[in-house]
Amino acid sequence: MGFNFGGAVIDYDFRNAVGELDPAIRMTFGHESPEELAQKAIIDAGRVAFDVLHISANPADAPIDFYDATSDAFEGLAIGFHEGKTIILGRTLGIDQEGRRETSEALSKARGPMLAFWFNDRSDSYMCSLFRDGQRERWISRGEGMNDEAGVVLDSEPREKKHPHDHQRAVLKDFLGVDFFALQDMKFELFDAM
Repeated sequence: MGFNFGGAVIDYDFRNAVGELDPAIRMTFGHESPEELAQKAIIDAGRVAFDVLHISANPADAPIDFYDATSDAFEGLAIGFHEGKTIILGRTLGIDQEGRRETSEALSKARGPMLAFWFNDRSDSYMCSLFRDGQRERWISRGEGMNDEAGVVLDSEPREKKHPHDHQRAVLKDFLGVDFFALQDMKFELFDAM
C-alpha cells in the first residue's frame, strides 16, 4: 500500500494569529466547553493559515485522524499543531511546490520557515522544499523522471545513500522535532477544499 500524501509544516503556531480573523466569522459563540473552545481555536487558526496560503477551504467542523488524513483516498485538507508548529496535510499542497513557490516564500518571510513535502510510496516519488526568510533554500525531488535538487544541502539530510522516503523522512523529522509518523495519535481538524 504505502503512503500518498503531501502537506507542509510551518514553524509558526497559527493559533497565535486567530485575532487576525474577522470576529463575525469566528467559530466561538460564548457557551462552548473547554474542549469545544480548543477545537474551535484550531478551526479559526486553520482559516487564518489557509488565507495566508491563498487556499480556499471551508471548515468541516469535524476531527480527522492521522491515518485518514494521510490515506490515498484523502482529498481534503487537515490542520493540527505540535510543539508550536502548524501541520497542514493536503496532497495538492505537497505536489504543487513549484506552483505555490511565491506564496510559500512570502509565508516564510512573514511567519517563519516552512517545509513542504510529498510522499508517494506507490510510485517511489518524493519532493520537499524548505522555505526560509522569503526564499526557497532547498528543493529535492526523487522518483521516476525526477532527480532534481537545488540549494544548500541541509544538515539533517543523511550523508549516506538512503531510499528517498527515508531521506525525506529524516529532513521532516529534523524540521518538526519528532518523527512525523509518531504523530499517529494526533487529531487534526478537517477542511473541505473549494
